Amino acid sequence: MSTRRHIVGRIALRRETIRLRRAAALLTLVVVQSAGCDADPGYRGRTSNEWIAQLHDPNVAAKVDAAAALAEILRIKPGSPRVTGALVQALGDSTDDVRLAAGNALAQPGVDASDAVRGLITVAYDSAHADVRASAMRLLARVMRGMRGPEAEQHLEAVVRVWATGLTDPSVQVRSASADALERAGDALRAHSAVLIEGLRRLARDPEARLRARAVSILPSVSMPDSLAQAMYGEAFRDPVNAVREAAIVAAGRPARADVFLLNAITAALDDSASTVRRTAAVTLGTIDVSLLGTTQSALRHAQADADSAVRTEATHALQRFHQRGGVDAPPREPTAEERCRDLPRRTRGC
Repeated sequence: MSTRRHIVGRIALRRETIRLRRAAALLTLVVVQSAGCDADPGYRGRTSNEWIAQLHDPNVAAKVDAAAALAEILRIKPGSPRVTGALVQALGDSTDDVRLAAGNALAQPGVDASDAVRGLITVAYDSAHADVRASAMRLLARVMRGMRGPEAEQHLEAVVRVWATGLTDPSVQVRSASADALERAGDALRAHSAVLIEGLRRLARDPEARLRARAVSILPSVSMPDSLAQAMYGEAFRDPVNAVREAAIVAAGRPARADVFLLNAITAALDDSASTVRRTAAVTLGTIDVSLLGTTQSALRHAQADADSAVRTEATHALQRFHQRGGVDAPPREPTAEERCRDLPRRTRGC
């Protein structure tokens, strides 16, 4: 009997030992997983704190290296307030290279970089170097794209003001970066139009044709008096560069701005000397209800006899409301030799 009790006792003890071991293993797993969520991923064998400390190194290259390392850490763990806070402070560094390295680290998807906006604005205004100002404009655009709702609106007016200032910068590089940022912002600009108007007026007369085209592309997103909008569109429709006239046609065809004045301007472009401009006008009219204006229908019927086959096709599509009903063009065919020559300068060999 005592032997039986001894065996039963040993079995019970063994079961209890197994149960305790399992519980210990489970507890260890929970602790490890919990630590993993808050664990510092580090980079190149060094902790985040070590890289953060290096941001204060007297050597500029060491600070830039530290900012780049912290950028890699944020790729793995974008929600680290300790790392983002250190990088925001680095935006106030006396060296542009360090400031831009910190800005690039913060302007990553998933990183809460709202506190970086003020520092980047300072960089955009403060630097004596055009490439740094241009980079700050682009970084602000990337940071703003990562924000939503009230948080974005809180900073938008100040950022739009910076971009508007950039439109009048002496450097074409800065003007281009600012125009690009504004174009991407789209209809979010409408509530902040007042600070943009003067900058856009100057950009619309920029010596660089590509920037004049950018200016007219931004116009549909900005609220301004009709007389001023018509004057700016009018200049763009008369621009000597084809690409600017094409940008004006596309912008004028956006639904919010397709009034009678602009519809008339697009219609007139069907008689442009450049076939690419005529094509753009025909394509754009295909997205608008051309029954709004009888003269537009008449011009499109005339364009059905255009020398350019693409203009003829798109004029027919516009009259039939082909694209408005969901029609899609067939893959483009190879142009004939005659059509290729027509778009080349006179006396071109082989034409």
